[in-house]
Amino acid sequence: MRRRDTYWSLFHTPEKRQINDLRTDHVEAVFEAIPSKDQKDWVIWREGFRSWKPFADFPQLITSLRQIDAAPADKPAPPTKEEVEPKIRRIDDKIETIALEFADENEKAAREERFAKVWDLTIISPTQRIPAKTVNVSLHGMQVAEPLTQSLPRYFTVEIRGAGNIISVVCSAIRAFDMQPTTRLKIEVNDQSHAYNAAVLAK
Repeated sequence: MRRRDTYWSLFHTPEKRQINDLRTDHVEAVFEAIPSKDQKDWVIWREGFRSWKPFADFPQLITSLRQIDAAPADKPAPPTKEEVEPKIRRIDDKIETIALEFADENEKAAREERFAKVWDLTIISPTQRIPAKTVNVSLHGMQVAEPLTQSLPRYFTVEIRGAGNIISVVCSAIRAFDMQPTTRLKIEVNDQSHAYNAAVLAK
């Protein structure tokens, strides 16, 4: 596994909430979705760090790691017997964690069952809030009535208000093959998957 694919942990200091086992692309999605004014409430860590780092430093951290990855490395020595044998670690502190469910990147949209649901949405980026409505939804995404603006960032937050309560997910736009504005959203990060799935499957 390349160093930049090492799993990360995020910690939300006001709520004392920790999120573990995030791949780099997941952290990038979260970083783009969180407004810069709220980044001060988060810190980040990965194996090899001596301490937690401010989340606002993430772009510099990942740039530095990728530069290290690009440098030629000496061939490592064969592992010792101690390194090969399983190690048992004792965990003394219990930390409350929350599980994030990420959409399976290999699952083809053509195989997803779609449900006719009209939900009110707010699409949120660092510079704008856009009202929208769905025409249909699946367990991994949504289709909206009006084409999305092409000024949206790669990842953005979507608040779903027509599903019985407010559900917040991080999405990306599924680009059309002809590069025309798209109406389809893919859910990238969903920490309210039970509520969302229940709303999708509700009769």
